[in-house]
Amino acid sequence: QVDSGNLYGTDGTPITVGFGTGEIAPLDALTNLSQVLAIANATMAKPNVVIPVWLATYLIQQVGARNSVQGDAANTIGPKQGLIYEGLAGWAGIYVSQNVPNTTATKYKVIGGDNHITLGIAVEQVKEVDLQNDFGSGVKGLLVYDAKLLQGEQMALGTFNKGTARVD
Repeated sequence: QVDSGNLYGTDGTPITVGFGTGEIAPLDALTNLSQVLAIANATMAKPNVVIPVWLATYLIQQVGARNSVQGDAANTIGPKQGLIYEGLAGWAGIYVSQNVPNTTATKYKVIGGDNHITLGIAVEQVKEVDLQNDFGSGVKGLLVYDAKLLQGEQMALGTFNKGTARVD
C-alpha cells in the first residue's frame, strides 16, 4: 500500500546491501530510504524503520558505537524493544525484527516512516460457556483484527537482498 514513488528497490531489481563490490553499504541504504521520504515531502516528525537481523548486524559492523562531531552515528542502544539506534541515517529509531517479510530469504521488505498505520480490533460472536473442570462459566469469543496503511505517500518501502558479509 506504499505509493509507487516511495519505493527504493523492487522485486525485479532489489538493492543488494553488503560490503562486496557493487553492493550498497548498510548505512547508505538506510540513508537512501530516508531520502525517499524527504523527496516525497512525507511527515518526518519521528520516522522509524524496521530492519531484519542480518541488516542490523551489517549496520553494527559498519557503524559500531562511534559518535563523531559530524553526527554520522549514534550510540548503540541495546535490546530495548528491538531499538538498536536512535538518530542515525535520518531515522528517529532503527528497530530490528525477525518478522521482516521476505521471500525465500531474499527480497526483504523494509518499511519506514512516521506512524501512519492503523490497527482495528473487534470481538465478535461472544458467548457464555460452561467451564469443563471448574464450577462456573466463562466467556468465549472470536477476535478479529486488521491493519491498514492510511496514507501510502507517508511511508517508504525498501526491497533489500542480503549481500556479502564484512570480513575483518
